[in-house]
Amino acid sequence: MLRADRTPFWANLDVAVAKPFGVDTAGQEPVYRIAINDVTQLHALQEIERRMLYTVAHDLRVPATIINGYLPFLLELLPADCMTDEGKTIVTALQRALQRMHIIVNDLTEVTYLQSGRLHIDPKPVNLDAYLRELLPHFANILETSRIILDIPADLPAVNADPNRLERIIINLLLNAQKYSPSPTPISLSAQQHEAEVVISVHDQGRGIPANELPLLFELFYRVEQGRQAEGIGMGLYISKMLVEAHGGRIWAESELGNGSTFSFTLPIIAASAT
Repeated sequence: MLRADRTPFWANLDVAVAKPFGVDTAGQEPVYRIAINDVTQLHALQEIERRMLYTVAHDLRVPATIINGYLPFLLELLPADCMTDEGKTIVTALQRALQRMHIIVNDLTEVTYLQSGRLHIDPKPVNLDAYLRELLPHFANILETSRIILDIPADLPAVNADPNRLERIIINLLLNAQKYSPSPTPISLSAQQHEAEVVISVHDQGRGIPANELPLLFELFYRVEQGRQAEGIGMGLYISKMLVEAHGGRIWAESELGNGSTFSFTLPIIAASAT
């Protein structure tokens, strides 16, 4: 917007229906309250944050790519019969750390796209049962796949989703459940149709989340601290929320202390005429 002196500024526009307390306004034309706040300084800080995240993501991606590229060649130089059990454990740990670092770098990059409005969604029909059974083995280095129980009905209709973005949502929720529930307790990944959408849920058997913290879970950099590991930097759920909403869906969390947590989100189904 422009100030009186014609200089531009970033503004936050808030519009709400004004209803005086104790006054019956039934049948009357609504009156709106409009508030305009100058948020130029806040926008400048957000720009600094976005550029910092992009720089960090770029600087981390380069060494991670180099290590990931050379590790297979290093393993080829070692005779198979010379690899001890301890050596195999070390290699597995390196591969797991690299895959985890790859996810973190992608999270940082994704946040910059989300905040700049450059996120691109390419939806197509996805059969969840086949999709999930193919997806999970690819992340066996960082996911305890033996704990994950799939519950997908055979007659579940296909959903309209971007497979790459859906992968990010699913893996983020599964890593979150794994991080905050003791091994080897099961993690349930289920889906069911509800009218014109499918509800996908990830349920863990962890400590649970206090009710007052549930509304804050999907904020950027927010982490639940009480009784949970202080791991990660609080981007996964924020990114999941933005990606779900970009698909036209909703995401929410339900939890009870001592009884675990359930994170659910919706995706639109593919109409029969479209398939």
